[in-house]
Amino acid sequence: MDTGSYRFADLKHNEQLLQDIRQLESKLELQLGTEVALIAYAKGTQEQSSNRP
Repeated sequence: MDTGSYRFADLKHNEQLLQDIRQLESKLELQLGTEVALIAYAKGTQEQSSNRP
């Protein structure tokens, strides 16, 4: 899979957002009947994200 100018999103300091993602994964698993993993990507480079407030 080519992610191009995307990188993994840094979510480690946002516990509520991580909890929301986990809940959505669980809901999808129940509806689909199979394990689901949601992956968050952010557009741009690591340097761009470090310049954000």
